[in-house]
Amino acid sequence: MQEDALGIEPERTVVFETAGRRSDFIAAFQRVSGLIVALEDEVDFEADDDFREPEGAAQVQGRLYAVIPDLRALQQIISLWNLFKAGQKLPRPFGAWTEFFEHLRDVRSWNAKDRVLSETEEYLRDSLEFAPNEPVRIEAQLWYRPRPEDRQRNLETIGIGRQGVALISECIIDEIDYHAVLLDIEPAHALQIVQGLDETVARAVGVMYLKPQSIVSVDDQAGDPEDAPPDAISPEISPVLRIAVLDGLPLHRHDRLRGRVVIDDVDNFERTSAPASRSHGTAMCSLILNGDLHSADPLPISIYARPILIAEQANEEERTPNNEFPLDLVWRAVRRMKEGEGGDPPTAPDVTIINLSVGDKGSPFIRRAGPWARLVDYLSFKYRVLFVVSAGNHTTGIATGIVTLAEFEALNDEQRAEKLIATVYGARAMRSLLSPAEAANALTVGACHSDGAPVVERRSNMSHASYLNADLPISSSAFGPGVRRAIKPDVVFDGGREYVTASPSPDGVYVGPSKPGRLFGHLCAVPGAEGQLGALRRFHGTSDAAALVTHNLAKALAVIDPKGRPELQVPEPLLAVVLKAMAVHAAQWTESAALIKRLIGPADPRLHARRRANVAASLGFGRPDFELIRECAANRAVMIYSGELEADRSLVFRLPIPEALEGLAVAHRIKLTVAWFSPINNKRAHHRAARLEVAAEDEEKWWIGTSETDAPALDQAANGTVVQLTLKGRNVLHRTRDDGLGVRVTCKAQHGQLREAVPFALIASFEIPVDVNIDIYEPIRIDLENRIEVRANVRANG
Repeated sequence: MQEDALGIEPERTVVFETAGRRSDFIAAFQRVSGLIVALEDEVDFEADDDFREPEGAAQVQGRLYAVIPDLRALQQIISLWNLFKAGQKLPRPFGAWTEFFEHLRDVRSWNAKDRVLSETEEYLRDSLEFAPNEPVRIEAQLWYRPRPEDRQRNLETIGIGRQGVALISECIIDEIDYHAVLLDIEPAHALQIVQGLDETVARAVGVMYLKPQSIVSVDDQAGDPEDAPPDAISPEISPVLRIAVLDGLPLHRHDRLRGRVVIDDVDNFERTSAPASRSHGTAMCSLILNGDLHSADPLPISIYARPILIAEQANEEERTPNNEFPLDLVWRAVRRMKEGEGGDPPTAPDVTIINLSVGDKGSPFIRRAGPWARLVDYLSFKYRVLFVVSAGNHTTGIATGIVTLAEFEALNDEQRAEKLIATVYGARAMRSLLSPAEAANALTVGACHSDGAPVVERRSNMSHASYLNADLPISSSAFGPGVRRAIKPDVVFDGGREYVTASPSPDGVYVGPSKPGRLFGHLCAVPGAEGQLGALRRFHGTSDAAALVTHNLAKALAVIDPKGRPELQVPEPLLAVVLKAMAVHAAQWTESAALIKRLIGPADPRLHARRRANVAASLGFGRPDFELIRECAANRAVMIYSGELEADRSLVFRLPIPEALEGLAVAHRIKLTVAWFSPINNKRAHHRAARLEVAAEDEEKWWIGTSETDAPALDQAANGTVVQLTLKGRNVLHRTRDDGLGVRVTCKAQHGQLREAVPFALIASFEIPVDVNIDIYEPIRIDLENRIEVRANVRANG
């Protein structure tokens, strides 16, 4: 039984419409005599702050799907329900079903209610109201069938070419069991779908879902044009293309980009993209190559740019083309990079990081991963690349609960900031991640309130600095968690300072983000007036944050790249997963986490896990300090291990403990981060196929006596593809053996069999206070050079 239709067979599916607490329903389901249907563990019934089961839970409604292999049993279940609904007593062998049915509103086969999502009805109504005489374009996701003749039969059930239904385009990606079509629906036919009167598309047995068309667009989160400061010195450029950008078409001749952007415009988007409108792709390339131009940090690299957005008119919003699927653009782009296309060789085979600073506003994450996220996870594992994905921006206003503007204006800066935190958190259920940010293998980046712009006092009756703490997420940054409450975003990074504007309304005071103007935000290259190639503007948002993380990972890559540093021995296929581990390892919670706990709570000291989950929903693992992983010090050593693991296998790693610390009660901090790329299981809604666990080598944990620092809970992190254990204390350190502390990493299948080895990286850091005056770095370095024992292929316990 599952909450998502992915992987089920419609003709063998019973739909249960629940009325009451879902946990009560499951308990009753399991008690029904003779009904043996496995409950899949992706059905997460634990209540959290986003999906609370309130008092009076009889009002809670939902749908669950059960695949019944025996068609006769399926028909019998529906027959029993019809007897119950008619008030008749159930036959003797089935008396226990009465209690089960009391938790339901309906039991039925798959039908139009399941195909037409609530957001689809709203989208159709809005489209008809806005353009009552124009066709409405919708996306139909079909039941995946591997055989072409079965796919054709699915299409034929829609009635294309008849009754006002026209086929625009089709997308088939066998690797993620995906088949979808774009359709134009005539207004009269669209109205019938809304009214539940449609007899074709909404009732087509080949259709799984009808949904609004997926169109990726980027907000104009930019300020006014500015004069450019003197050009930075151009570095000597490496010819190896390690970074790819999938975004708008950049203005590659810009002074800040010239000679450092390789454009692969195979779809000829230049023909449909006005030069003056190429802002977003230009800005993202600028941030990746130069960082924030307030304090330029030019990198000696070139980047590969594959445009996926267009803007046909000047000042028009950049977006994916109307007749394209965003995930198909990404699918074709990555395959072309890595494998080539049409007999041509790969265009960028060395790419390790793919920056994706875009998201689908029409597909906010709600419990189940979308097909674009599944594709990103598939591509990450298949090609061993790291997708750096922006969490998404929500720029609509939020009600503060304050009645008048005068009340708002009376608050001081600290009170305004705290009110904004509470307001944004209160609205987080409507400000979730934008697809594909929920992808498990991706490094998802939220935005915090920081940039390199000079600090200028800015205060008026209508605006205020959103936060006083630079590590807090900006108000527009999307919230996690991810699939099954996994930690998402993974990290937050500088997204530009974001001010908000307070506005009165009949419902009270609303707040919403202001554009950067000339006072704050990241300074980026943009298209200028005709012929001007040095224009700059300020930007903010999660797009910026993701691009700046890519900028910093490019610097980290230069340290471990075997093409430049072969002595480090990081194998090429493991570079991407090592970079993912490095980014998360460098992250930590700061005082902003304590502020969120105090303001958001819950205050009950027994609910510490929920407080930590509330922090993780916006901060993830925290803001990375990339210097900590690029450089070591006498009091700090960072160790990187990488490899591949098969199911039910373990690797044991040794963390050297310098002899000078043996037996001493010295304050210390040990941090372990394990990241991996999981293959996907298309038959499961929770498609992550592999999970990794980290533990002490022996049953007696060597970290007994230490305490975890302020960080996400380990059990919540285990739902994703990064786990982290941060420990600190003053207990006496003893080696578990003569050669240090043993850490065991174990690979296990999430569902069924795991047939492929899983790439992973373990990063361990060991730190003591500077004033202890003991050099731990050099002894650890010598120890690792002389002896690293790795126990491979050890059968996992349990």
